[in-house]
Amino acid sequence: MARVFCWGNTCNGELGLGGIEDEHILLPRKQKVAIDGRKYAIRQLSSGRNHTLVLLANPLDDTSLVLSCGSNERHQLGREGSWRRFDTVDGIDKHVVVRLCCGANHSLALTSAGQMFGWGCNLFGQLGIGNKVDESVPKPSLVKRLAAEMVVQIACGGNHSLALTINGSIYSWGSNAFGQLGNGVKGNCENSPIEILSLRSVPIRQMSCGGSHSALLSYTGAIYMWGKNEFGQLGLNDMQNRLVPTVQTTLRSQRISFIDCGEEHTVALTADGGLFSWGAGMYGQLGHAKNNNEILPRRVFELMGNVVTQVSCGRCHTLATIGSNGRLYSFGLNGSGQLGIGTQTSKSVPNHVSGKWAELGVKDVCVRNAAGSLLPVVTDNQSSNSSPKASRRRRSKAKSPQKPKSPPRRGEDDDSCEMSIDELSDCDDSDKDIADMMSSDEAIIEEPDEYSKETVLKPGFICTSDLIVSTKPDSIEINEYQSDPDSDSQLNTERQQLVVKEIVASKGDQSFVLVVRLNDNNYPIDFRYNQSFDEIYKLDTKRLQKLNETLEDNNISSDDIDYIESAFTSISCWNSSFIDDKITGDSVLPSIDWSSARTAFEFIEKAKNSRIKELIYQSILKVIPGLPDIDDDSSLDPEVLRIYMLLTLFHPFRTDYKNAEAMRKLICGYMRAVLRLHDSASDVIKQWFGRLETKHFRQLIHNVKNYMKEVFESQNNQNKEFESRSSGADGAHQQRVIDSELHDTLGLSLDFLALLNKVNQMYSKISYKDFYIENISEMIDVERDYVEWLVYRSGHMGRMAGLRPLYLCNYAFIFDPPAKTQILTIDSKIQQNEAIENSVYRSLLQPIIMGNTLLVQTPYLVLSVDRNNILQQTINQLCYKSQSHGNDFKKPLKVNFEGEEAIDAGIGMKKEFFLLLMKEVLDKKYGMFCDYDETNSIWFNPGDGVDNDELINYSLIGIICGLAIYNQVIIYLPFPLVLYKKLLNESLHLEDLNCLDPILTKNLRDILHTTYSEDEFNAIYSDLNFTITLTCFGSAVEFELESGGKKKTLNYNNRKDYVNLYWNYILNVSVEQKFKHFKAGFNRVLDSGVLSLFHAEELMQLVSGQEVFDWQVMQTSATKYKEPFSESHPTIVKFWNVFHSLTNEQKKKFLLFLTGSDRIPILGMKALNLAIQPMKVSEEHLPVAHTCFNVLDLPEHYSNEDKLRHKLLQAIECSHVFALA
Repeated sequence: MARVFCWGNTCNGELGLGGIEDEHILLPRKQKVAIDGRKYAIRQLSSGRNHTLVLLANPLDDTSLVLSCGSNERHQLGREGSWRRFDTVDGIDKHVVVRLCCGANHSLALTSAGQMFGWGCNLFGQLGIGNKVDESVPKPSLVKRLAAEMVVQIACGGNHSLALTINGSIYSWGSNAFGQLGNGVKGNCENSPIEILSLRSVPIRQMSCGGSHSALLSYTGAIYMWGKNEFGQLGLNDMQNRLVPTVQTTLRSQRISFIDCGEEHTVALTADGGLFSWGAGMYGQLGHAKNNNEILPRRVFELMGNVVTQVSCGRCHTLATIGSNGRLYSFGLNGSGQLGIGTQTSKSVPNHVSGKWAELGVKDVCVRNAAGSLLPVVTDNQSSNSSPKASRRRRSKAKSPQKPKSPPRRGEDDDSCEMSIDELSDCDDSDKDIADMMSSDEAIIEEPDEYSKETVLKPGFICTSDLIVSTKPDSIEINEYQSDPDSDSQLNTERQQLVVKEIVASKGDQSFVLVVRLNDNNYPIDFRYNQSFDEIYKLDTKRLQKLNETLEDNNISSDDIDYIESAFTSISCWNSSFIDDKITGDSVLPSIDWSSARTAFEFIEKAKNSRIKELIYQSILKVIPGLPDIDDDSSLDPEVLRIYMLLTLFHPFRTDYKNAEAMRKLICGYMRAVLRLHDSASDVIKQWFGRLETKHFRQLIHNVKNYMKEVFESQNNQNKEFESRSSGADGAHQQRVIDSELHDTLGLSLDFLALLNKVNQMYSKISYKDFYIENISEMIDVERDYVEWLVYRSGHMGRMAGLRPLYLCNYAFIFDPPAKTQILTIDSKIQQNEAIENSVYRSLLQPIIMGNTLLVQTPYLVLSVDRNNILQQTINQLCYKSQSHGNDFKKPLKVNFEGEEAIDAGIGMKKEFFLLLMKEVLDKKYGMFCDYDETNSIWFNPGDGVDNDELINYSLIGIICGLAIYNQVIIYLPFPLVLYKKLLNESLHLEDLNCLDPILTKNLRDILHTTYSEDEFNAIYSDLNFTITLTCFGSAVEFELESGGKKKTLNYNNRKDYVNLYWNYILNVSVEQKFKHFKAGFNRVLDSGVLSLFHAEELMQLVSGQEVFDWQVMQTSATKYKEPFSESHPTIVKFWNVFHSLTNEQKKKFLLFLTGSDRIPILGMKALNLAIQPMKVSEEHLPVAHTCFNVLDLPEHYSNEDKLRHKLLQAIECSHVFALA
């Protein structure tokens, strides 16, 4: 069983040493506890200002006893009788007590049933029994307010108390003079427990109370402090009291695993055994080698290099133990000897406390004999280096029996084994003591039977996870010597191996140490790890696995029901679950062990009992409305938002869940909670979504899209019902009703997808195409939505009066290419019709009369060009129309080739026009663009030294590009993606240069993320300055990246500036004027509103098409036949056999021949809409292409495939002009 050593103030008998004359015990002394050691074991000790409680447990019959001693002025002993000796507390023996806690003058006991009992001083209501009359309560009284709750932790301050329930709720009561109850007010005492509502979502791990302040530690390592802060004991960098729990950010990254509070100071223990302290330090209780107060946590440097596993705060002193060797240290106030160092002098640095317990791993260890002399313990090295003669001499001096003797059993007296263990003294007479001892016959070392050699003296201990583990339980055996006035006869009957199990500093000036014999069942407590009995519920994998295995026909136990209803409805329990202890800390939140979490939720998904699944589902529905939030002024840590990530693992969020009602309640509630978050919380959630596994992130988006499809279907069904009612309403006009619930649901889904889309833009987790709702144009009227969106943007409310304005065009990322192409088409039609109307209007109101002829303005933008001078003629005509009629570019385009018979009745001549025109534009002889051969891209020629005519040409080229998109013609314009990002005003980065010059990008990346040291970097790049050399019209020209760049050398410290200036100069600065005019021309054709619906990549594909050729799809899905042709017609079979035998280049030439372009539209191969029709001619005729309509004419019969191949190749290689078919 455990034994207790104590020291410090015992004026009121609080050390339980009986009727002794000493009022102050300066060295550790064994406590007198009159108990039956064969029945009860000491489980815990707690001490207040002037009283002490000891908890005894009988594991055999699951009973307990509570003993008390010390002052009873406020009935804090819970009994009558002697103050100076331990005696049993009355009225609580029928309950199994598992935890005790002492305040200054009151006591609390926690039972295995989760009930609390209080006794002692109740002047401030600190007992929580609701009695406002009695200033003290002599007997344990039930705290009725929490009688129905399962309390797992209790803590007592000077005059206030805290309790934690198993579902993560924390309650406070008692004095509130400084706001230590955390309820937002101060001054009013609380006689009954009240919940601290602001902590409902905090994953509470442990709590502690000081004199008038309180502290709480979360499972992720966040510390919350509140109450009195006169000496900085809250560690918040000020001395202002706090009325609500406030997160302490200073230690957020230190992985704090334990906290404790003294009267006016606080300490924290880190996961790696570091110790921090702050608050009042006037007596040295902070251990910082000075007596100053600290308003911020500061590491106790004197203990650095040691792994501290226990720490305990007294009123004005502190105790700490080192896990690797069991050493005990103390520092702070010592007026009553509470430091245990033999003096009454206060200490501001940790001082070693020696006692009758083993210190393992200590280099110098000795054993004292009854006379107090020192006997050296021989280590392996000493043993191996000692001579046999010396060994024999040592053995001959020791008294030992003639034959081996068994170790004494418990209860037997053996005075020959009375020794103590301590550090080897460094005093001047130590050598003399050893010599005296060696010559004395009183030195007794008794060896066990199994060790006949001298190595018996070797300590048999190893350290595992900073804890002491014995490999040889009897390798060091220590007994107290009989002359010790505190010795116990029971201790003298068995050779002992004692180590410190737990340290306890009182709310007053006392200190206690519980020591145990080290074996498999007794080992030192490590305060860095929670005890299982004092933890709140968690979503535990093992427990969920057990629920998963419950069969459908089996009853669900009441314990399981209680677990589900408590854990799954508590945000605190959610946030305490699946924490990855290796990565706790604010910077790595949410600190989720994703593997365990996924396994647990798979158990839920695959549960064999449907009632368990339903119970969990209903519990989660209850937690959704109360999901937490934080703002800039919040006193909470972002850890409270962990539940948002964990909820996405629930199978309706991550699988193809088909229950629409469940989706509506669950996912809509979740989305609403996410979207109402303040900006600071929303930023955290976005960051965490960005860390989700890609598969998980994609599935979440997929489920929301599926739910939106359900909403679309429901609204469409309502629309059909409305139309059917309207058709039978005698022609009476009825306004279409929009279901407000569906409207709200759709808005939530769109806003949530918008948030995820923003996350994806920040973290590039998936393709933007994953946000497409496929075939959305079949579910909704995209054209109508776009038109009404334009009306709304113009300042009119449109159809949504009375409801939140909701237009899908504000969420264009959900539109797939067919929908966006449809929008672009309707926009072109609107703009063209408007241009035509304006043209007619001007013709009527402002007629142009030349002589006797009335000139009517054409409703088309007509360009007549000669193939041999196409560029100059196009520029001249566009320049004229640009100056004379600003809106002519909005008109439908018609092209006439001079000297050719063809009429522009479709799109074929436009394709030919743009093909020839862009070939001329890109000719190197004009020098408007420079080539990047590695990426087959072009870019504006750098430099600003250009005249106005050249800038106008860039503007006209922008108009040409806009006209191609506007008239839905694919052109060959090998600009990189970065051009379209600039057109859409998207921000650029270094990686955007990669699409132009990947080698240069890599070199700049190497400079930015260099692996060289500063000196190496400066030596390697010392010849570079802040200049750039670019090729302008075939000549190399040097430019300064910034003013004075030639004199500024690249070095390690300015490399980031250099890289940013370099890529920005190429993409922006060097082409600023040219791109500005290009964009202005482009925007004269295309409105910025419709452009905002597109991604840069989509816009690029609209201009240049795609080079993804699926020729099989062209045959099976993109081609139709006119009778008598069909898929099985012999000529068609021959045609496709020939076509698939062509080279890829020949196939592209065929595509150019048939459609006027060798690239694929953004909608893919299916959008080509090809047709093959027969000609009643001989096989000697060449195939004919109607590029305006993508129609191919073939002779109806071919004698063989070779003939068809010859004629087809002849047609695609030799046709260059248009003619009437």
